[in-house]
Amino acid sequence: MEKKYNLKIKTGAHYRLLLRWYKSNGSPKILTDYDAKMALKSTYASPITILELTLNNGIYITPEEGKIEILMTDEQTKSIGKPRETSGVYDLKIIQPDGYVVRLIEV
Repeated sequence: MEKKYNLKIKTGAHYRLLLRWYKSNGSPKILTDYDAKMALKSTYASPITILELTLNNGIYITPEEGKIEILMTDEQTKSIGKPRETSGVYDLKIIQPDGYVVRLIEV
């Protein structure tokens, strides 16, 4: 289900990405009691996470609208690395109330 999405994050600047999750009939997916995690790494195999975002710490959900917002502060983006030198991978995982994990976007 995951979609490939390249993030272009400028280090030392705020970053915002707004996503909306829709059901196949076009109505918003209700995200009540859902959790979320996002990890940024240099490679998928790397044991080191450069930056981790969690629900209400960089990831915000508006349940009734199916809205997922990623907001990084300038301090958080500074931790990613030097401009023009850093590339990496990430995945955004949405955890349903029953514990089922959906990888929504990645690269």
